[in-house]
Amino acid sequence: MIKKQQVYDLLMSMETKDYTALNVIHPTRFIQHNLQIEDGLEGMTRQLQNSPDGIKVCVQRIFRDGDYVFAHVETILEKAQISFNVFRFDQDKIVEHWDNIQEKQPLNLAGRSMIDGETVSRDLHKTEQNKALASQLQTDIFLHGRADQLASYFDGDAYIQHNPWLSDEIGSIKKVISEWVSAEKIMEYQTVHQVLGEGNFVLLMSEGYFHGAHTSFYDVQN
Repeated sequence: MIKKQQVYDLLMSMETKDYTALNVIHPTRFIQHNLQIEDGLEGMTRQLQNSPDGIKVCVQRIFRDGDYVFAHVETILEKAQISFNVFRFDQDKIVEHWDNIQEKQPLNLAGRSMIDGETVSRDLHKTEQNKALASQLQTDIFLHGRADQLASYFDGDAYIQHNPWLSDEIGSIKKVISEWVSAEKIMEYQTVHQVLGEGNFVLLMSEGYFHGAHTSFYDVQN
């Protein structure tokens, strides 16, 4: 809980301007994967100094997997953005950070946003089992394009979908994924770099192409 609170305070510092939240960052070893922020404590300090007044931060959900803490966040200034932030600890200091940021989209066909839904993990004893299942789904459906296998991963014909371009029906999702992954090559997953989980929540960090542009994919399964 201490590491989760430290990450929460660090993310909220964009709104609170609390510079003491930066104390959790290792002063010399911090590696930054956000291409707009430099490595080291200086980069994060400068980012906080340059953050605009009036920004609102909502940490919607936050989880821990060993040395990693990952958080789903909404930030609002003129427009709303949704991001996943992943922090790696070495003992009591953060030494690495990744993020994936997207402009918030309208509600999907099921009337859901990109950020709503469950926020508290459960079934902690099933963490490794759930990580393995989510990883297998990612490999089968997205890396290998086996959209016909999608229904075998779900109980029933529908599930709760927060992707702004998809609905809840398995058949509809199967059709879209089949077109994106196989036919039109709109979305191409190439490598799953990290699988993090806490109970029923699993985050998969992948690399690939979207509309021909090199990109990262952060997918949460629950």
